[in-house]
Amino acid sequence: MENMTIERIPLSISDVEAVGRLVSYGMADAYYDGTYLVVANADLVEKINALISQEEWRSQDLVTIKAGYKAAIDEAAELTRLQYITPGVGQALTYMQKADEARRYLSASNPVDSDYPLLAAEVGITAENIVRVAAVVAAAYSQWLKIGAAIEAVRLDGKAAIDAAGSENDAKAAFDAVAWPEAKVAGQAE
Repeated sequence: MENMTIERIPLSISDVEAVGRLVSYGMADAYYDGTYLVVANADLVEKINALISQEEWRSQDLVTIKAGYKAAIDEAAELTRLQYITPGVGQALTYMQKADEARRYLSASNPVDSDYPLLAAEVGITAENIVRVAAVVAAAYSQWLKIGAAIEAVRLDGKAAIDAAGSENDAKAAFDAVAWPEAKVAGQAE
């Protein structure tokens, strides 16, 4: 049976939250009474005391908080991208190959349709001939480059602002300030 010595560790509520994030397991053996973190597990007491005895323990928590916000930005960037593209690694590879085929087709002197299988597959669906399919694919890719670049700029700027934050509040403010480009309907004015 575990050592059931109860220890009362004086911490603020924000420190208790930070300890909970940094000590990722075992917190079921503890509760906060408004002034003290009351811990009924000797191993957990030892772990918490070792953590809070470190001079910079709160900065460790800030690193963890920043990492969480940056991961959330990456997830939000992907969700924003998915407003414009179909998900999936295979689909992304298909888009890249189609864009390459369109570029090569449109720059070729005498293109042979069979050399461009993905474009040829769209004839009669996307457009009535491969020349027009290539033009549609090239235009879509050009639009994607603009949208993708805008999303990437927001993603990287947001993560840089979080990295520069000196406190949890600053990191949250940087995260909250991220504004993703809005999806536009085809033909809508910019």
